[in-house]
Amino acid sequence: MRRLLLILLLVFTLALPCPAPGASAEDEASLTLMVYMCGSNLESQHAAASADLMEMAASGYDFRKVNLLVMTGGTEKWWTDFPTDAICVYQPARGALRLRQAYESASMGEPGTLDTLLRLGYEQYPARRYALILWNHGGGPLGGVCWDELYGGDHLTMEELVRALEHSPAKEQPLEWIGFDACLMGSAEVARLIAPYARYMIASEETEPGGGWDYAFLKDIEAADGAAAGRSIIDGYFENAVDEGDLTLSLIDLSRVGALADAVDGLFPGLEITGGNYALFSYAARHTRSFGRAGGGSGSYDLIDLASLIGQLSPQRPEQAEAAMRALKEAVLYSRGTEGAGGLSVYHPYANKAEYLNAWSAEYEALGFSGGYADYVARFARYLFGSCGVDWAGLSATTTDRPGVFALPLTEGQRSQLLDASLELLAWDEESGAYASLGSATAVTLEDGILYAGWDGLCLTAADEAGRPLTGPIPCVPLPDGCFGVYVNYCLPGARDSAEASRIIQAETGGLKKAFGSYTFEEDEAETQSMTGSQAQIGSSSSLVDESSVQETESIALSETLYTAELTVSTVSPLSPAGNQALSVPSSVSFDAGAHLTGIALTGIPKDAEIVPASAESILQAQPSRTTMGTSSIEIDPETLVDVEISTFEESQITVDLTDFVLPEPGKEDRPVVHAFLKCQAEADGSVTVRETWLYDPNSDIWSTRGALDTASYSAAVFPVEWKQPVFAEDTLMGFASWKTHHTAAETADAAGWSLKFTALPGGAPLCASFQVTDSQNWTYASAPLMFDVPAAG
Repeated sequence: MRRLLLILLLVFTLALPCPAPGASAEDEASLTLMVYMCGSNLESQHAAASADLMEMAASGYDFRKVNLLVMTGGTEKWWTDFPTDAICVYQPARGALRLRQAYESASMGEPGTLDTLLRLGYEQYPARRYALILWNHGGGPLGGVCWDELYGGDHLTMEELVRALEHSPAKEQPLEWIGFDACLMGSAEVARLIAPYARYMIASEETEPGGGWDYAFLKDIEAADGAAAGRSIIDGYFENAVDEGDLTLSLIDLSRVGALADAVDGLFPGLEITGGNYALFSYAARHTRSFGRAGGGSGSYDLIDLASLIGQLSPQRPEQAEAAMRALKEAVLYSRGTEGAGGLSVYHPYANKAEYLNAWSAEYEALGFSGGYADYVARFARYLFGSCGVDWAGLSATTTDRPGVFALPLTEGQRSQLLDASLELLAWDEESGAYASLGSATAVTLEDGILYAGWDGLCLTAADEAGRPLTGPIPCVPLPDGCFGVYVNYCLPGARDSAEASRIIQAETGGLKKAFGSYTFEEDEAETQSMTGSQAQIGSSSSLVDESSVQETESIALSETLYTAELTVSTVSPLSPAGNQALSVPSSVSFDAGAHLTGIALTGIPKDAEIVPASAESILQAQPSRTTMGTSSIEIDPETLVDVEISTFEESQITVDLTDFVLPEPGKEDRPVVHAFLKCQAEADGSVTVRETWLYDPNSDIWSTRGALDTASYSAAVFPVEWKQPVFAEDTLMGFASWKTHHTAAETADAAGWSLKFTALPGGAPLCASFQVTDSQNWTYASAPLMFDVPAAG
C-alpha cells in the first residue's frame, strides 16, 4: 500500500483529533456522518465528487463534535489524484483531507462495501447520532443507486442496499437520517424499504443537477436532529443551486411511511379497472407529474408524483383518497420543488413497456411497498398490454380550406381511446432524395370527431446572435408536458465530421417513437391475458418471461463445459471485517473457466452470516461437473474473491491539503463527442429556452442531468438530422411504419454565439405531414403522409 504515499497530492503534518474505539461518554461526538461517495463518471468526466469533497473540507464544521467519514471509489479518475485501485476513507476538515483507512479495490455496487463503511463509523467513531449519505447516480426503486465505473456499472439494487443496512449496526441502532445525493430516490417504495434503519430520509423525486447538494450545511450540523438537518440541506440545495431545470428535495418522516402504505392500501384495491373506463386511468398515468424522463420510452423510469396520482383518481373514491393524501402530507415533513411535486414519487408502468416486460413487473412486486397498490399496478398493466378492440388502420389526413391546417377524421371507437396527438412534418431534400424531419406541431384539437392541427410554417434551426440560421431544419420531439426535445452532440476538433458526431442515441419520448402493432392478446380460460408472438404468458402476477430464456431442465447450464468447486463465497463483499460469523457453502457452483460467475444460487444462508472469500485460483482449477442451481440472482466475480489487505496509516503522514487547491477543469480528451438531449420550451417570440440538459453515459447506458456540460470546451455543436425514405417507392402513401429512418452527415454550428430559434421556410418547398396519434395503451399510430407545398409568404 506504499503506492498511496506516492500518488496523493500533498503530504504534510496536521494533527486532527480522532476518537478512539471505546471513547468515554463525555468525549463522544454529537454525530458521525458517513458519505458513500461512488465517484463514477460524475468524477472522472466532471470532477463533481472532488468539488463536493472540497465543499466539505471548507464548510467549517466542528470536527471535534462531528466525525465526517467519506468512503471513495468507483471511478476511473479522481481529479484530486486519489488512487483508483483502492477503497479509501477520508476525513475532510479545515481545508484538508485526512486518510483514515484504505482497502483493496472492490465494487461500490456490492452491499458489503457499504457495510464496511457503516461498521467503521459505528464501531471506531462512536457518537450520539449516526447518518449516511449515498452520493452518485440514482435510478429510483427499480434502478437502484451508486453505479461503479470500475466494475462494469455494478450498482446497489434496493435489495442490496437493504441487505447492507440489515447486516450493519444500523439494524440495532438506526441512523438518525439517510440522504441520497442522487437522482430519483425520493420514492415511497425507497422510503418504506429503508424505514427500519433510519428515522428520516432526504431525497429528490426528480433528477438532480450536476452540482448536487451544497455541503455548506455541514457548518451547523452537529446540534441538528434529522428533521432540522433535512430542512437545512433542502434550503441550501435550492438557495445555492447554479443549475437550471426542475428541482425537488424532500424530508420524509420514516416512522409515518407504514401508515402511508396502509392508506394507499385503502385506496387502490377498490379502484375497478374495466375496458370501459381504462382510458381514465391511462389518462391519469400520462398526465400525472412524472420524473426522470429525458423523453420517455426506454429512457423513462416511470416514476410519477404520488400526490398528483391520488388527486387524479380522487373522484372515484374521494374518502379513501382524502385519507391517503392526509397520510402522505404527514409523512412529508418538508418539501420544496417545482409545481406538481408533492414530496414522494411512486412507480407506475406506462412509458417504459420493455423494462416492465423484461424485469420490472416481478421486481416491483418484490419491493413490498403496498400490496394493494401492487395489485392495482398489475391490473393496470393487463389493460396496458391487452387488446382495446379498436382498429387504427387506414388513418388518412386531408388538407382544409385554411392554409397550413390539416384534418384527420376518427371513428367513435378511436375517439374513445385517444389520449394525445401531434402533427409530424417532413421536408423533401433534392440532394439526398429523402424527407428530413422538421419536428412536430402539438396544437391539436378534436371537433365533431375530427382532429385538426395547424402549422405556422416555422422550423427549428440553430441561429447566430443576429438571428440568421446557421443550420437547416433540426428535428425536435414533442414531450408530454408541452416541451420538446432536441438531440445535440458537442464535438472537439476533428470529431465534428465523425460518424459518432452524427449518431442519435434515442432517449425515446413518451411512446411517440415506439413501434406499434407488434403484440396481440387474447383471453384465456382463467380470465387473464396471454400475449402471442415472441413473449410468454402474462399470469396473475403480471410477470412476462421470454420463452427463449427458459430451460426445461433442473440445471442452469452456463456453458457446455462446466467447472465446479466446493466453494466458500461472499454474499456481502470481500471487504467484510474479519472475525464475523463465517459460513461455508456446501453446494457446487457452475461457471465458465476464467469467466465471471453469474446466476449463482445460495439458499439457506442466515441473514447475519458473512462468508469468507476464496481464491480465484482454487475456483478455476476445479474439475468439470454438473450441478443443480436455484433461482437467486447473486453475481460473483472470481477476481474479487480474494482476501482484502487492510492497511492503517499514521495520522501525521497522509493528508491532502486543499487550502489553496484549484480543481482543474475536467478534460474532454477521452470524450471527443458528448451526446446531449435538450429539453426546451418555445416562447411566444419564436425564441427557445433550454430548461434541462440531459447527458448520455455510454458506460451505464443511462441519461442523467447529473453532470456538468461546459459547451465552451467544445469547438462545435453538431445537430444530427433524421431522414426518412420509403422502403419501396409505392410505400410513400402507406404511413411512416413502412419508412426507413437514417441520419445524414451532421450539420454544425460554432459552439459560441448560437441559439435555437424557429425560423420560416421559403414558400414552395415540398413537404409532407402526418398525424401521430397515441391511444390509451400508449401505442402510437401514424396517418398516411400527406403531400403539400409551403404557402408563399404574403
